[in-house]
Amino acid sequence: MLWSGAAYLAGPASQLVAAPYLIRHLGSEIYGVLLLVNSVIQMSSLSSFGLGDATVKYVAEYESQKRRHDLVMLLQTTLLLYLVLGGLTVVVLNLLAPMLAERVFNVSPEFRHDAMMGIRIGSVSLLLSLIYSVGQSLCRGLRRHDVESSTAVVGSLVGPAASCLLVSQGHGLNAVIAANCGVMCLNNLLLGWRSSRLIGTASWLLPKFRWENVRRLASYGFFGWFQMIEYVLTNQADRLIVSNALGPAAVPPYYICLQLTQMASGVVGQAFAYLFPLATELYVKQQWLGLRRLFLSSMQLTSIASLAVGALIFVYGQTILFVWMGNSLGNYDHNLILVLASFAALMGTTIVPSFLLNGAGYVRLTAAFTMSSMAAIIPCSLVFVRYMGLVGMGVGKLMNVFPGLIARIIIGRLMLKDRRILICIWHLLPTLGGLAVLWLAHFRWQLSEHAAEQPWVAAGIVFGSITTTTLLSVLVYQPELNRLNLSNDEGSGITPDALNAMANSKA
Repeated sequence: MLWSGAAYLAGPASQLVAAPYLIRHLGSEIYGVLLLVNSVIQMSSLSSFGLGDATVKYVAEYESQKRRHDLVMLLQTTLLLYLVLGGLTVVVLNLLAPMLAERVFNVSPEFRHDAMMGIRIGSVSLLLSLIYSVGQSLCRGLRRHDVESSTAVVGSLVGPAASCLLVSQGHGLNAVIAANCGVMCLNNLLLGWRSSRLIGTASWLLPKFRWENVRRLASYGFFGWFQMIEYVLTNQADRLIVSNALGPAAVPPYYICLQLTQMASGVVGQAFAYLFPLATELYVKQQWLGLRRLFLSSMQLTSIASLAVGALIFVYGQTILFVWMGNSLGNYDHNLILVLASFAALMGTTIVPSFLLNGAGYVRLTAAFTMSSMAAIIPCSLVFVRYMGLVGMGVGKLMNVFPGLIARIIIGRLMLKDRRILICIWHLLPTLGGLAVLWLAHFRWQLSEHAAEQPWVAAGIVFGSITTTTLLSVLVYQPELNRLNLSNDEGSGITPDALNAMANSKA
């Protein structure tokens, strides 16, 4: 858990730390182009077709059965598929580079050539990242997260440091992208060596084709690919939308505000990852009472934790950005950080439903909900950004709440045997109550912009919003938990005390 959390935070945190320095030396527009190139590369990773999760699954299966030879052959097939798919994607990106630079990025004519070359150089990093993911899948399948995560942390720290060093010497965009490719090469060598030591051979680095492995990987990875599409598009396509509508210079403030809120909310998601295997165990044993206790208790905890994180960003986010970034962000609407903090708080209510659906094996339903979220967010963002600027992108992300409500209705009917349709709206009340306190305080005192000038008032508002959410969560969830505790149709369901003890140990 420690290494996984470090790997999760190291990349975004190091990029955010380096952002002010890079913006000052490269300029807002060129730094925006750098972010756009990275987004295009991330979106192009969809060419992996979900093979990563499938490889993890079969590596774990073969290792448990002591089928080391089959494991090596599986890795060889995955590596060959990645080389073919990655090579084709590199060719496509090189052909599309002029169109992307001119029409999608909306770059000024004097920077258009740099943007085009940046895409072409950056396309190599896509191929390198696909090769890296083979060793990553091997480590995860063997449950050696420490090996993969420690290697990723090294790359996450070295990359931004190399970028800052290059721009300090007067180098530009393409040198930074090329340096990132070099760091990725070193990461591949390090992970390849460490992974080979885990299985006692380096023969998995020789790509070979085996049709049986292709069939297995494709059949399992297909539905995981749909979830990957939603995640990549909703987290990367928004930058392209901003650039196309407002220009590359508008991308850095949006990216930085979004990364700040996503890092905070992502920590909550990582802390509750233990729900996945626990939900699987209870569902297989058909312990419906235990599942309902798990759902209600976890929703109560995640609502409070997510609102606490969102409240801190809501009140102090603007102050953090001013102290950290100075004037590097330029003129942008301060309401952006408020909307994104609200989005982070609401996203906390989707953590438990997602883990329970995946844990119970409803992968197809999860894929359907993720696709519906994408269908709600992207069109709304395209419309809102034209009329509301960067704040419109944040408002567009809030549209994710509606597919989340439908997901909770389905969970209630399939897993929890609860036929009440409006209960999902009732479960949103604690989060909405805490957000109402924050927004009323903002309209009354403009607190988000003056938190440093009124420290005691700011701290009081944060405490008040968290207290409101806690009290409402007790009113919403405790009566149902009390009724479940009085029920005797199951004697082996998980108890609230056991759940709280597990949450404290895992978090």
